[in-house]
Amino acid sequence: MAHLSEKTYRDIFFVGALWNLMVGLGNLTFFKTSMRIMFGKNAVTNAITSTLPLRFFYIAVALFGWGYYMVSRNLKENRGIIWMGMAAKVIIFGTFVWYYRLRQVKILAVLAGSVDFVFTILFAIFMWDTRRKEVRAIAG
Repeated sequence: MAHLSEKTYRDIFFVGALWNLMVGLGNLTFFKTSMRIMFGKNAVTNAITSTLPLRFFYIAVALFGWGYYMVSRNLKENRGIIWMGMAAKVIIFGTFVWYYRLRQVKILAVLAGSVDFVFTILFAIFMWDTRRKEVRAIAG
């Protein structure tokens, strides 16, 4: 028995796409401000060794947003994107919590990671609900 309807799942992935696109592109657009919000007023915002990896991270976040949009358009053919997204979101959430405990990032990082963690739970429910259909399709 499905927990949610197909339309609801489509909407979840569409909102996930908007979330990732907003975070990725928004933080790229307001890069120095985002660094200060995430890491504090003493964040290094002018050294390539500090900024380039974070820029690539935000690009990857935005690309996952495009991936979730693709999932929202076709729930059956993009399961790999969902698996990768769930793994990334759990790693991001855990990392932000860990570094918050070490006082290396601000609470906003944990809150943003918490949104990702909620999406992970919703994505996992979708994967669970649709697992039998996937097995039947493979068995043919």
